[in-house]
Amino acid sequence: MNVKKLLIVVDVQNDFFPGGTLGVEGAPEALKWINPLIHTYLLKDQPVVYTRDWHPSNHSSFKEQGGLWPSHCVQYTPGASFHKDLVVEGVIFSKGMSITIEEYSALEQINTPLYYYLRAINPHVIEVCGIATDYCVKQHVTQLRGLLPWIEVIVKIEASAGVSKDTTAQAIDYMKCSGASIE
Repeated sequence: MNVKKLLIVVDVQNDFFPGGTLGVEGAPEALKWINPLIHTYLLKDQPVVYTRDWHPSNHSSFKEQGGLWPSHCVQYTPGASFHKDLVVEGVIFSKGMSITIEEYSALEQINTPLYYYLRAINPHVIEVCGIATDYCVKQHVTQLRGLLPWIEVIVKIEASAGVSKDTTAQAIDYMKCSGASIE
């Protein structure tokens, strides 16, 4: 299979919205741009894939385990669910399922299901959006550029939300330096 374009929607989960354990202020505004983007892909019969944090309750990234983050996106909890308003019509790739491995991207290791999926369908262009621009979106984009450098990668910035203005600006510069385009 060889498709022209593919959309990756990163971590649009309840815990990353205001009121969640790692709420990102701009997430509701980003969602207003994400759904129309998804609909555009679906109308053109182009694939949409979704990533999600799907952590065990004792994940090493959690403060309770000595990590940096509060407990979030614990498997089968409301916080780990996709936001109720998100259009979900595509393949879902989970990450962060191993207790000891912190994964900001579903491409942290070359032998991941997302990597093999992308190799199998071989898109010419991958657009990326979601939460958070300065963490998981950035990591997906830079790993796409490193693992699949022949594919054009575009970050849909209005359909993404970052934790802070400073770290988001740094992430945008970093993604540009990796060869990604920002739209």
